[in-house]
Amino acid sequence: MLTGQIIGIAAIAVSSVIYLQRTRKKMIACKLITDLLWVIHHLCIFSYTAAATTAIAIGREFIFMQESKKWSKSPVWIWVFSILFFVSTFFTWKDIFSIFPPVASSLATIGFFCKNVKMIRIFSLLSSFGMMAYGIHYLSIPTIINEVIVEVSIITMLIKSQKESVLKSRHLIEFKISQIKNSYTKR
Repeated sequence: MLTGQIIGIAAIAVSSVIYLQRTRKKMIACKLITDLLWVIHHLCIFSYTAAATTAIAIGREFIFMQESKKWSKSPVWIWVFSILFFVSTFFTWKDIFSIFPPVASSLATIGFFCKNVKMIRIFSLLSSFGMMAYGIHYLSIPTIINEVIVEVSIITMLIKSQKESVLKSRHLIEFKISQIKNSYTKR
């Protein structure tokens, strides 16, 4: 159990930077590394549903990292991985909380399938809520800490990107106003 918790702490370190990345590709690369660590963590603490769904998620990341390949862009992957997540739950079912990892993983799959970084963050936030409940149930301290950090980093980046968007719009409006003023003063 202690080994699992220590590996979970290493996973937290990587997870803390996933949603701070500005590109989808970098987010997926960080997610791949953290998922490798989370599989080991969940096996060590006997939360097999999370271990199984996270192992499947590693396959998802390998597929989604193939951005240049046409086959990796098919929405069929959302269905394939979601079905695999739920099938794995059938084999690893412990209690009603076993439903959280496949639901959370399916939401993350939809998010990481999106090309828009904001959508990745929104779906990942929803996914994180589910894994928080699962972590609390199984007393996985690293999972709970991780989900708090993930949720704070996602919300921070959503607010930051919204502010940047507002500032860009404001600068564009100011620029257009100055162009209009300049065109009238030249007359």
